[in-house]
Amino acid sequence: MKKLIALILALASGLYLAFGWLPDPIPFIDEGVALVVFLNSLAHLGLDLRRFFGLGGGKKEENGQPIDID
Repeated sequence: MKKLIALILALASGLYLAFGWLPDPIPFIDEGVALVVFLNSLAHLGLDLRRFFGLGGGKKEENGQPIDID
């Protein structure tokens, strides 16, 4: 169910971005918000492109123990 919602949001925000030259049907949603929704939806579906836009996406390495340097 979550993937279906993410797919619907990705399609809706992608269409909003593709037809950005049309007058805004919802004036408080601009292209920046639509881009964030689009990128987060794609990340949930398995295609994480947020790191290319500086949104801090991507996988981080987790090291279990700290390294002590003397």
